[in-house]
Amino acid sequence: MLQFVVDHVVRRAAEGELAWELPPAVDHALVDAGLKAKLGSWTLATVRHRVAVLSTAHRLKHVINPCEQPAVRREATSLPGDKAHRPDRGEAPKHGLHGS
Repeated sequence: MLQFVVDHVVRRAAEGELAWELPPAVDHALVDAGLKAKLGSWTLATVRHRVAVLSTAHRLKHVINPCEQPAVRREATSLPGDKAHRPDRGEAPKHGLHGS
């Protein structure tokens, strides 16, 4: 679950550019499978909503909820609002914070 959050949230890289961790091949596969509407990062609100839905599904099934792990909760609550992660017009996030 933590990897899901890390992969889908746009962050400011050390160089000041917007970047995200989801590998391009995975992004294409998600779109091709109909699991995403288009290529590119989701908004922070979308990621938080997806985590909330997954958390509810786990609670309803009475199974271990990975969304409740301290690292996931910390990551999801420590992120600033959407505007801090939304690219300015013309600024597209680059894949991979670590040059991947």
